[in-house]
Amino acid sequence: MEQARLRVAHRKTQQFTRIQISKLPRLMEMMYRPSEIAEEIGVTAETVTRNYLPNGCPFERDKNGNIWIHGLSFAAWVRSVQAQRKQGRLEDGQAWCLRCEKAVPLDKPKLRFKGRYVVIFQGKCDACGSKINRAYAASEVKND
Repeated sequence: MEQARLRVAHRKTQQFTRIQISKLPRLMEMMYRPSEIAEEIGVTAETVTRNYLPNGCPFERDKNGNIWIHGLSFAAWVRSVQAQRKQGRLEDGQAWCLRCEKAVPLDKPKLRFKGRYVVIFQGKCDACGSKINRAYAASEVKND
C-alpha cells in the first residue's frame, strides 16, 4: 500500500517524554490502530491522529479508509524525531529567531537583563531585523 499523508496547517516539533520513549520496545512487528498505539505509549488517540500523523508518522490506509500504523516503523520514527531535536540545538553565540524560525548568529549582543540566576543577551536578526534573545545561566557567563 502507498503511504497516505494528512494535511496540517502548522507543523510543530513533536516532543516525547522519557516514559513514552521507554515504552517503544513494547511495540511489535504488526499493524496497530491509532488508539492501540496511543494505549501502548500512554497518550490519547487524539494525540496520535491530530499530532503524530500529520507530522510525518508512517501510516497506511486500507480500502475502507481505516488508518494502520506499523509498530516498528512508528518506533523508528519517534527515535528519528528525537535525534533531530537533539541535532537542532543552538551553538554558543547563536539565538533563535521567532520570525525566521531558524538559528541565527548573535552579533554584538547587549546584556539586557542580569538576574541572580539568568543573564539575557539581545541582538538583531541579520535576515529580518527583529530582536532576538539568548538566555544563559548566570554561572556560565564570565564577569567582566
